[in-house]
Amino acid sequence: MKELVRSDNQILEGVLCFAGTRVPVAALIEHLRGGHTADYCLEQFSSVAREQRMGVLELVERHPLASSDEKHRTGRSRRAAG
Repeated sequence: MKELVRSDNQILEGVLCFAGTRVPVAALIEHLRGGHTADYCLEQFSSVAREQRMGVLELVERHPLASSDEKHRTGRSRRAAG
């Protein structure tokens, strides 16, 4: 997991980023939610290795972090927001 993502208070105030970059994991998730392909995201975030992106996507598929991340940011679930 540490090869994929890191949280460091010195980088973007501790926002979860792809390891070795300043690219927030949430940026990938937001792009995917916006309808972009994973390949498009890789092009946009060239500092993120393909292996990192694929590893995070696999984790998100197994554990839907995106929905819990949204709940954390907004204080409510998507259903409640609707």
